[in-house]
Amino acid sequence: CPLHRHTCAVSSLVLEGELTVVDIDPETGKELGRGVKPAGTWVHKQPGDVHVEIGGPEGALVLFNLYTEDGLLLETLAADGRVIDRQTMEPILAAVARREAAGAGEGN
Repeated sequence: CPLHRHTCAVSSLVLEGELTVVDIDPETGKELGRGVKPAGTWVHKQPGDVHVEIGGPEGALVLFNLYTEDGLLLETLAADGRVIDRQTMEPILAAVARREAAGAGEGN
């Protein structure tokens, strides 16, 4: 996962493999620390957390639960901390609507 800042509360549960999370200081770009989360690890973070996520040698299957009041999920950051992209709920909800429309009338 590229460098990003969560703009909403996030809970995650590592289901398989392991996930390395590297915490980054958004002002200096320097690493603040890293932690390896093996399968079974549950974490809850408040908005503002800046980090990079890296799958382990066998990859990682992670369940993320994000809570947002305004639809903004996260901001992708450049190395200097500038926001270069924003991810929102809109494309996710649009994809769900398309999938539901495609399955309408098929007993799904």
